[in-house]
Amino acid sequence: METERLILEPMEPYQADMLFELLKDEKTAKFFMGYAYKDIEEAKEELYKYVYYNFRINDRNDIQYSMYAMFEKDTRNFVGVIQFCNTKWVKNGWRKNIGYALLPQYRGKGYMREAVTMVRDLFFEREPYLDELQIRFEFENEASANVAKACGFYYEESSIDSYCERAQDFLNEEIWIYSRADYDWAHSYSQCA
Repeated sequence: METERLILEPMEPYQADMLFELLKDEKTAKFFMGYAYKDIEEAKEELYKYVYYNFRINDRNDIQYSMYAMFEKDTRNFVGVIQFCNTKWVKNGWRKNIGYALLPQYRGKGYMREAVTMVRDLFFEREPYLDELQIRFEFENEASANVAKACGFYYEESSIDSYCERAQDFLNEEIWIYSRADYDWAHSYSQCA
């Protein structure tokens, strides 16, 4: 998958060093996973779960559960990750969750807005039963709130009952939503403009 400035590729276990680099920082890790990795082996174990027990975009164009590495097109530098998964059945369709994290030196450049917008549109174009996309993040994560707003998501609710077993703590999260109706309206409006 590509955006104007990024290439997104499914992560493989041999890229554990990149995931470890991203999630060894406690603040980034807290916002993304709820805990920081102790070592590269732990990051590799996490990637094995994504690669071997979950799905990617397949021949039927379903996007079910995966983690993608994001690279700058011009330098091939690793900048961060974006992940997505099915969360639950709502109304007449599925709700999927999008999560993301950037290395500190690549924040504030619009990369995540670019990636989330592309993934958001891809989901709605390829999955007719998808009803909503969701972004969940810690209350104090202003950067994620800014990405969500910039990508057209709106605040739905707050949750303080999401328990992260590895972190042995409750996550205090905001939940932001983008619905098929939002996408259809924006898409039809852009066709008329």
